[in-house]
Amino acid sequence: FNGKLYSGSLGGTGSSGSAGEVFVCYSNSSGNVSACDNNLDWASSFNNTLNSINVLRSFNGRLYAGAGDNGSNGDVWMCRPNITGDDKVCDTGDWIKSYDTSQINIFNILPHNGILYATGDDIFFCNPKANSTNLWEGLKECDPDEWSLSFNGAGTDILPLEEFNGKLYAGQGGSSGVGDVYR
Repeated sequence: FNGKLYSGSLGGTGSSGSAGEVFVCYSNSSGNVSACDNNLDWASSFNNTLNSINVLRSFNGRLYAGAGDNGSNGDVWMCRPNITGDDKVCDTGDWIKSYDTSQINIFNILPHNGILYATGDDIFFCNPKANSTNLWEGLKECDPDEWSLSFNGAGTDILPLEEFNGKLYAGQGGSSGVGDVYR
């Protein structure tokens, strides 16, 4: 995102004692200046209180993170890099909760035809061009009130979300043995 490599942590413990953390690489910190090859190259960009950052995806000049904690805190977070510090890097003060769901986790985020989709046990979408509130920066961002339910399936855990030949596909399954693919 904006020429930097970002990584989310899954489970375990991040640098500040919680696991839901986003890291950004500054490859010129040590070692090979063209690679993220050393722990010293990585810095915390976002420290969440949730257990994991499951996905990071760029959309309309913003970086979105899907988080969760196996409770009811599956949320979508958005980085607007021009809030604090460097306007090209997601600093710790640049993250805003874009969507607060009742899902256990947000597993995937994918832009498709100008709309941003997010999956947990259901599929949600945000169309920033339909912005009626302009809470933040107008037609670029997914404001909290711009998200809607797209699909509520019988199973759980919509993990894969992929675009193929102009169509969006989602796979849903879980421990109950339910497994479906939707288009």
